Amino acid sequence: MGAGRLVVVDAIDERAHGFYAHYGLTSIAGGLRLFARIDAVSASIAHAVLADSARNLHGGIDRLQGNVTQKNSVRQATAFSGR
Repeated sequence: MGAGRLVVVDAIDERAHGFYAHYGLTSIAGGLRLFARIDAVSASIAHAVLADSARNLHGGIDRLQGNVTQKNSVRQATAFSGR
C-alpha cells in the first residue's frame, strides 16, 4: 500500500464534472467526485504558465515588429515627400 497526494473535486453537476474530466481529472465511479495526482496538477500548471508566457512573448514581439514597420513606413513617406 502506498501513499500519495491527490486533488479531489466534488463537481456540483454533470456539466462541471465534464469540465474537470476534460482537463484530465479522473472520475470516481458512481458519483460526481474526481481526482488527480498532485504531480500531474503541478505539471499542468507549469505547462499553462509556460504557454501563457510564450503567448505574451510572441505578442510583444509582434507588437514591436508592427511598431518598427509603422515607423519605417512613416520615414519612407516623409523622405518621399521631401520633409
